[in-house]
Amino acid sequence: MANIQDHQYAEDARVDFNTGQVRINTDWGVTNLTINSQQRVFKAAKDGYVSNFALTSTDMDTNAIPTLTIDVGTEANDDAFMAAATSGQAGVSSIANVAERVLLAEGEYVIISIKAASATAAAGSTQLSFNFTVL
Repeated sequence: MANIQDHQYAEDARVDFNTGQVRINTDWGVTNLTINSQQRVFKAAKDGYVSNFALTSTDMDTNAIPTLTIDVGTEANDDAFMAAATSGQAGVSSIANVAERVLLAEGEYVIISIKAASATAAAGSTQLSFNFTVL
């Protein structure tokens, strides 16, 4: 993948240890909405399990026939948690309840990838939330 960038909070786990919930807001400029653009949004400070991914977004593809799709995964498997989500097409939510908890090793990143570029890109934002349970 090309154009990988570190989110400003990629190194800051920000896990709510009462609930195990992680929430990450990411701003996307028009130039970031090209095919294969990625942002590292979370780095596991310790080994742990991730599950229950939800992605919400503003409308980042304003075309009458939108094409934007978003993946959520790791650098090794960019759609491990969510594949071809259409959240950015109309500002809707996509939910991927990972059937089993997936191990995220210490130092491994969760990334958001643009799988298919916007037909008519509009700057916007995503919010990714998921559960992280430290081993």
